[in-house]
Amino acid sequence: MKKIILVIFAIFFVTAFLKADNSKIHPYLLNEMLNVESPQQKFPIFILFNEHLTLSDFADISYNTPKDERRRIVIERLKNFADNYQNSMRNFLQSKESSRSVEFVDHLWINNSIRLEATSEVIYDIASNFDEVQIIGFDKAHPIEMLADWNEERAPAAYYPAHVF
Repeated sequence: MKKIILVIFAIFFVTAFLKADNSKIHPYLLNEMLNVESPQQKFPIFILFNEHLTLSDFADISYNTPKDERRRIVIERLKNFADNYQNSMRNFLQSKESSRSVEFVDHLWINNSIRLEATSEVIYDIASNFDEVQIIGFDKAHPIEMLADWNEERAPAAYYPAHVF
């Protein structure tokens, strides 16, 4: 009897995994998720949405408009667009925060994306259930020394912490 229950559970798990739209999950992130030891491990990810504002969305702003006013208009439009477009994702992520499946959620209005840390289960849910998501990428942190254009001699002291070197 225990073997039958185990087989049924395994079939259910594999079926749920296959239903996930893994094409939205970056291959590097997918590989990291498949090699995880704990199902509660969280991955730093970013969610990039399908829709973005383009320059044509700002064509109605006159060049005669003062610079500060143009800046305010652009920022306001970008924030409103991101707030409206990310609404269902925000609600979903808020519901997952209580179960500690999601942490450190940061909504980035400037490019209509979200940065967060989430479990594999949440990542699969996002990939499967949100058509507005273009890609879910791995937001791995890199040491400052690995940055291609990093040069301590060129960078002013204000740009790097003293404990790095």
